[in-house]
Amino acid sequence: MTTIDQPQPDETVRILIPDHPDLYRRLGRAVDFAGALRHANDDVEDGDEPWRLPDQLVAPELQQALDVAFLHKPLMWHVGDDSDEARTETALSHAGVGHMGVYITSLTCGQLQLLTAAAALLTQAETTPFKERTPLLAEIAAFVDAWREADADNASEASLAAWQTAVALLAIAAAAQSATEHRPDRLLDHEGRLVPVAEPAGPGPAADTALLLERIDAAAAAAAADGEGQAREVELDYAGFRAFRRLSVEWHVAIYGAKADSSDALLQSLTY
Repeated sequence: MTTIDQPQPDETVRILIPDHPDLYRRLGRAVDFAGALRHANDDVEDGDEPWRLPDQLVAPELQQALDVAFLHKPLMWHVGDDSDEARTETALSHAGVGHMGVYITSLTCGQLQLLTAAAALLTQAETTPFKERTPLLAEIAAFVDAWREADADNASEASLAAWQTAVALLAIAAAAQSATEHRPDRLLDHEGRLVPVAEPAGPGPAADTALLLERIDAAAAAAAADGEGQAREVELDYAGFRAFRRLSVEWHVAIYGAKADSSDALLQSLTY
């Protein structure tokens, strides 16, 4: 599995997206923001000056990458929708206990790197102290501030926060290191008990993604051999479940960020 640290741009990265209720409609809002970002420099209304963002942020390839991950795979619009009878996620279980299902999408390493680099630039601009910002970082920071206000007011279907969440989720599949920032100490298990989360030390999210995909592929191959069609339910062995458990922590941090250990976020960890 290729990592972002050693990219081979044309290599395909298969990515797991959790069927998490707090992702319902957020991926759609992320796709909408990708379009808004693409046209930020030429989107002028009521005589306002256009933004002057760098080419890195308005490149069509950046929007296309998110379109490939989500928009061109319409089944991804079902993520988190418990009312959808046409759901096609892969259900996961272990020792007879059902856990959160997953969807599978893919990008090239080059596309994934474009997204993560753009997300890092937005974060750099926002977190750089005001007096230390270059004119370019100041422009990007002003753009971010405007979208933070729009997110706070729900003033747009597009959402910067949703876009950042989507990119963070996609990046997990190629991450060599586990998340450490905002990582909670405990999450709820299927019986509602707070239990220690999987240790960040280990094979890493990319390896865990590969292992879980291997289990899903094996179940699909077995189902096909038995003439059962596509495997919609996968019973994980212990190693597969441990990989899922570690990945669930990565997803939790990506979805909730600085609020990952809040009471509401911990309650949602029952989903896993």
